[in-house]
Amino acid sequence: MGMGMVKSLIDNFWRRFLHRPNTVANNIKVWSEWDWSRLGEEWSNNPEWKQSLVDDVLLRYLGGRESVLEIGPGGGRWTEYLAKTAKQLAVVDITPVCIDICRERFMEYSHISYFVNNGTDLTLLGNLHFDGIWSWDVFVHVAAEDVRRYVKQFSTLINPGGVAVIHHSKQGVSRTGWRSDMTSDKMIEFSTEAGLVVEQQFESWGDGKFRIWPGLPLEQSPDTISVLRKP
Repeated sequence: MGMGMVKSLIDNFWRRFLHRPNTVANNIKVWSEWDWSRLGEEWSNNPEWKQSLVDDVLLRYLGGRESVLEIGPGGGRWTEYLAKTAKQLAVVDITPVCIDICRERFMEYSHISYFVNNGTDLTLLGNLHFDGIWSWDVFVHVAAEDVRRYVKQFSTLINPGGVAVIHHSKQGVSRTGWRSDMTSDKMIEFSTEAGLVVEQQFESWGDGKFRIWPGLPLEQSPDTISVLRKP
């Protein structure tokens, strides 16, 4: 399938949901109905862009960390890299089909734990703690108050000195990609409430060569990446 056809399918799909709020129920519906045959790679702009994100963001902050939590693995687009760098990896998703895909795709890895949550709660992780948390293409669709619930739990899940690297909405509700009411300022507010420090927020990497949204000027990007650290 060509990239033009893939983009058309994605655009048509989003038109069905743009008028709906970013509730947990709507997220479950969207991602349960999604065609995961491409494993989420339809959102990777190109192989060079993806590899740069892995090298300059994912591995920069999470490479070598012993225990990592991934929220919203989808088809395992980033899980394949996290599984190779972490000694213990937990993946949490609200969509059972995504967890099933990841279980099948990564069955050779014995150090991955799989969980289905309800869209806000991480207590099902029990006594697990992590040196790092990763989430991409997830919190852009999560309503701000639900993000707040997640961030509050990060403070108990992250080990001292650990980080969370979260891709989320930057400017509030946007028709671009069904973005939620989350903002950069709200992430700072929620993190401060939880006793975490927002170390960085950025929309580009690789000395500015790569962007979350390559086709938009940085100031128009609907998304950002926040790096939260637990002191």
